Amino acid sequence: MQSLSLLCLALVATASLESVIRDDVVTCAEPASDLDGDGASDLACITRRHDDEPQRVVVVLSSAPERLALDAPVLGCPNCGGALGLSVRITTVGSIVEVEEQGGSREEWTRGLRLARFAGGFRLAGKSYSVRDRASGAEIQSGTTYSATVAESQRVLIGPDGGESVTASWLDLYVSMPSSKADDELLHPRIEKTLVDSGEYVIGDNAAWSDADDLSFTVRAQEVGPDVLISIDVKDDDVQLGPQQRVDRVEIWWDRGGDPWTADFQPKLKPNANTTRGVSLRLRPDGTLGVTQLFPRSRVPLGMLGSWKRTPSGYAVEVRADQRLFTGGSKQVEPGSGDTLVNATIIVRDVDAADRGEAALATSKLQHRGAPFEMGLLHLSSAAPGRLRREGPPWPSSRPTPR
Repeated sequence: MQSLSLLCLALVATASLESVIRDDVVTCAEPASDLDGDGASDLACITRRHDDEPQRVVVVLSSAPERLALDAPVLGCPNCGGALGLSVRITTVGSIVEVEEQGGSREEWTRGLRLARFAGGFRLAGKSYSVRDRASGAEIQSGTTYSATVAESQRVLIGPDGGESVTASWLDLYVSMPSSKADDELLHPRIEKTLVDSGEYVIGDNAAWSDADDLSFTVRAQEVGPDVLISIDVKDDDVQLGPQQRVDRVEIWWDRGGDPWTADFQPKLKPNANTTRGVSLRLRPDGTLGVTQLFPRSRVPLGMLGSWKRTPSGYAVEVRADQRLFTGGSKQVEPGSGDTLVNATIIVRDVDAADRGEAALATSKLQHRGAPFEMGLLHLSSAAPGRLRREGPPWPSSRPTPR
């Protein structure tokens, strides 16, 4: 009898909270959970405002039942599901709201978001995306977990009929973008800098790296007019300079070719000379950088300028480049967003005493040098390509045929 009474009270409370929602309710999380930690259940629902608009996630807290604590258009439109139709679900676990949408035709796709209660609002805590070929069973799975300074991602390619899988892990890089709308950050998180200080991202000889005090770095990227400015702040206890090749240096690899896998769900494990670039930036004693194009080997001017300076903990590198270097001919976008898809990784190479070898720390867990599949994502402003429209690309480029 007591359980029945509590259930009735919960239903009355839910109905009262739902009265604040003005849009059509598609579905709500059941059972409800306490999102703000006040001891009472809160309401989280998916709603529809207009048939041609993205569906929304709304939250009403029992501690503030007169208003919506969250109202964000972060899901697909009701007509975007393809032949399978669009299905959605929402659940709550503690202070986390999880939403998922699914659709497709021959290829079935699933997209998920995790929204966390934080500082009186909600922020993106993680997202996932998968595509499965219903005929062959081949599948792509990807996901990202967000914190204040790191967006850590993983991608898995599963071969046809449950065949061999290939996994890649990386730290995403974001170009800082001012945002006046809180909703924007639910899809485009504001990662002001990316911190790389874990032994998991050591490449090459592990024995040459001891800890983050020996070698670690942060990356910041921002738009400056028509350029991208990349700042790399390196913690290095022994900075080595010189005109020769074997000195402390930074490498930047990027690929503008779109999807890092083929139409048959196979990873691209070799760099494409039409879309991939790799450069080495060596520290010179005069504060300039010696720029060498590692891939492809050519004398084509890069239009990339840079300098470096000493800091109390090591050194800082600044590189400025025309944004066309990173946008090029790629017209593909990230699933679930409108961002230009650019694969990129940054490697910092540290030379200490000659007998210790060379330590290298990267934003991706690389197995194949310069392989686009194993590089992460450089998230550029979605408005940049149109705003920076100029005559001609910086060099001839080609891109894979869109699927």
